[in-house]
Amino acid sequence: MRHLLIQLRPRGIEDVVCALALIRPGAGAVGMKGRYIQRHCGGEPVPPLPACLEPVLRETYGLLVYQDDALGMIRALTGLSIPDTHRFYKRATRRVTEEEDRALAEEFRQLCRGRGVPEATVAEQWLLLTHFRRYTFCKSHSVSYALLAWQCAFAKAHKPLQFWTAVLNNNQGVYPRRVYVEAVKRAGLRVLLPCVNRSEGPFTPEQGSADAIRTGLDAVATLPEEVKERLLAERQRGGPFRGLADLRRRVDPGPEALATLIRCGALDFTGRNRPDLFLEIDLEPLMGGNNELFDGNHLPPWTPTDYDLGRRRWELLAFVADRPLMELFRPHLPVGLVRSADLPRYKGRRVRTAGVVATGRFAYTERGVEMQFITLEDEWGLMEVTLFPGTCPLISHLTLGPYLAVGVVDEQFGVFTLTAEQFTPVAVPEGGLPTGG
Repeated sequence: MRHLLIQLRPRGIEDVVCALALIRPGAGAVGMKGRYIQRHCGGEPVPPLPACLEPVLRETYGLLVYQDDALGMIRALTGLSIPDTHRFYKRATRRVTEEEDRALAEEFRQLCRGRGVPEATVAEQWLLLTHFRRYTFCKSHSVSYALLAWQCAFAKAHKPLQFWTAVLNNNQGVYPRRVYVEAVKRAGLRVLLPCVNRSEGPFTPEQGSADAIRTGLDAVATLPEEVKERLLAERQRGGPFRGLADLRRRVDPGPEALATLIRCGALDFTGRNRPDLFLEIDLEPLMGGNNELFDGNHLPPWTPTDYDLGRRRWELLAFVADRPLMELFRPHLPVGLVRSADLPRYKGRRVRTAGVVATGRFAYTERGVEMQFITLEDEWGLMEVTLFPGTCPLISHLTLGPYLAVGVVDEQFGVFTLTAEQFTPVAVPEGGLPTGG
């Protein structure tokens, strides 16, 4: 869908409505999507339409895009009543045997022939109609999605803090949450770690900041629901927690939940490093409640490596808040890789690039051969990699990566993709970030 919008260059909400229908398998089948883009952008002239079809298909350049177009085309060519038109559409677009298909095609030809419709028009429109046996949209369905998309695009452009906060809480798209977190950072916003004094349950705009989103406690894996609820209720009742000892006294989270809160950064407000906090947990029972030892940071300064710190946070949050995820892997990658943002400069050339997996899916060529689309992400954005059988082996089980991709940069209607010749995982240190999505 991202690519289709780039290719269509929408000039208004009507173009978005059409894009949402065109992305469906029926309307976009067998090159129809490409033909629509060409006609929409002026690269292919719209052929003259029979007078009866002109008012029906004028806005879709003579192609069937919506279910409404198919119904209008049938009625215009056959002269059937509205109820009969709908009944014929239902019969023509359901799954049928070859014998049933021939019978329906002949019935359609006879109906059209009786009204003097040219054979070429009949054949073309019947072929388009048979594609609607796959999933399609009626226009009202597309409009409902387009209105929401248009409003979201406005919010993304003019209210980015509120928009991205809502996206992180919704998390219903095709990408895992970590991909949206990376998009938030590229939008110039900061993602702050959980905090026992500032986090709510969901992600929230950080109070007093115009460019930061605070991670909510709901995002912390393994934090028990009852501990979270007790913590929020106690903070509401008694005010912010003064430190680790105060949190333990008022909430009594238990050792495992407390360790989770420390590791995810929810006690960083104390200004103390994590080893010091864990030492307090271990020694507090021996101190008889005397916490003077822990008023300051009594251990030597210690900071884990970026990679180790990122791995620990990943285990609890499944994203990295303070830097691009790929930055953690960059030291383990070869030099001279092309950035995702620079792919347009290498059109038609063979390049090497790398990224973590954002999403992927299998599809089939027109000949029925399985192929694969994989979306990689680096520090600068997303890039699409296509794996064709015979050119590059398909990946049966995708992990997070990162993956090194070698191939040729292709361009179609302003969209740049990489057709892979090689697609291989990059070795990372033992005990590195989890490989699942």
